[in-house]
Amino acid sequence: MTFDGKAHTGGRVDGSWVSPADTAQYGTWQIVLKGADSGVEVALPLTIEAPASQPALAPTVSPAVGRPGSTFLFKMGGFQPGEVLSTWANVPDGTVLAIDNDTFKPNIRDLKDWQWSAQPDGSIGFSWAVPANAPLGTWQIVVQGRTSGAVQVASFQVIAGS
Repeated sequence: MTFDGKAHTGGRVDGSWVSPADTAQYGTWQIVLKGADSGVEVALPLTIEAPASQPALAPTVSPAVGRPGSTFLFKMGGFQPGEVLSTWANVPDGTVLAIDNDTFKPNIRDLKDWQWSAQPDGSIGFSWAVPANAPLGTWQIVVQGRTSGAVQVASFQVIAGS
């Protein structure tokens, strides 16, 4: 790219440049200006950074099937580091349970006032011990980033005990 503008009094040059939106050439760049008459050359360093996005970690739940008294382990990702998260459970009968009720009380480290936040890598892990009164059938645990809007859903089954 060339700039055919003239320098202002005192040698100042004003201009702008927009990096290509589809570039994959991330890192340090330079804009070099050289006066056609003076031969003065100035290099302006700049950095083009890759878009900030966390790789979406497919949600996992272990085990996939359990009985009341079982403990399910969940791992989800794709959220922004430290992002505040909303979490709820979709119950087999179609109702929705917010966290911290008699049935859905997940166990998570570093939980403050029932406000969940993603880890520095954009993930969250927690467990849930199925109470004796939990409805049987297919459940879904949903976690949504309040800033990014990213949503992860983990499905599992609670079956009758024997």
